[in-house]
Amino acid sequence: SAREEDNGLIFLSLTADEKKGLKLILCRVPPAEYPELRILPEGSRIRIRGEIESAGHFEVWLKNVKLTLIKDG
Repeated sequence: SAREEDNGLIFLSLTADEKKGLKLILCRVPPAEYPELRILPEGSRIRIRGEIESAGHFEVWLKNVKLTLIKDG
């Protein structure tokens, strides 16, 4: 899921591959760098890369994030 925050950043909560033991990947990105996030349909696949800021049993927070949209087909 995605939502715009009061600080102008977009907060992303992405479901990870549960086979790898992760549940959620959380991050914030500037909307100017990823305008397509505003119109992506639910269930779209996104590859996310970044530095681990913190990690818990059910979530990982990333910083310095780079997103890549994965086109099926």
